[in-house]
Amino acid sequence: MGKILTIALVALCCAGTASAQDHSKLIKIGVGIGAIVIGTAIAAKSNETVTTSGVSTSTSSTSQLVTGLVIAGAGGIVLWSGLHEHQASPTLTVGISPQGHSMFIRRSW
Repeated sequence: MGKILTIALVALCCAGTASAQDHSKLIKIGVGIGAIVIGTAIAAKSNETVTTSGVSTSTSSTSQLVTGLVIAGAGGIVLWSGLHEHQASPTLTVGISPQGHSMFIRRSW
């Protein structure tokens, strides 16, 4: 599973030429996914059960659970921001020459 994820991330980073905005978008997506994974792992470790001599003892850490959920939540916000980032749409200008013999269309960003 780890190799597949690594290959997918390398493929995303190396695919074609990317503008600075595309690079920023990929960084946000990668950081968001990483924070979600780390936050989930921290939250999952907040409740541990230890069995000694047939007796089970359970310990729970509320602060660790909250920390994990906050990190995962922040990662979700960063991921959402990266996925919803888009370039400004071009403007289209249509005009007619002063003499009236030709028409032009101009597209600008």
